[in-house]
Amino acid sequence: MSEKEKEQSMNEPAVVPTESELSDDRNTKLTLRTLKRIFPATLKHKQRRYLAAYAITGGIVRATKKTGIDYRSHYTWMKQPEYAEAFEYAKQIAGDMSEDEVIRRGAEGIDAPIIYKGEITGQ
Repeated sequence: MSEKEKEQSMNEPAVVPTESELSDDRNTKLTLRTLKRIFPATLKHKQRRYLAAYAITGGIVRATKKTGIDYRSHYTWMKQPEYAEAFEYAKQIAGDMSEDEVIRRGAEGIDAPIIYKGEITGQ
């Protein structure tokens, strides 16, 4: 792959998910497969999968558990500028998803029982 192609692939996502794939609708969940396509095709499959898991879970340990890829691999890959840039993008996605959930919970609330001294006292 030429330098120009590598540079172009970092500037644009490999495949942009459709609006329905990124929908906040409960029936359409963001999946590793969907999100993995956002990251540059020049990255290895494992790297893209790990970044997608990080974007969904928002944490290194949770991404490790979700993918089965050792967290030390992530820190090794961070030495590669292309991966480090893609990781920054994954952090933005994770932050946006967290922010969206906070707003949703603020607007809709959460349905959880009120517990006092081990007893359910209300809804």
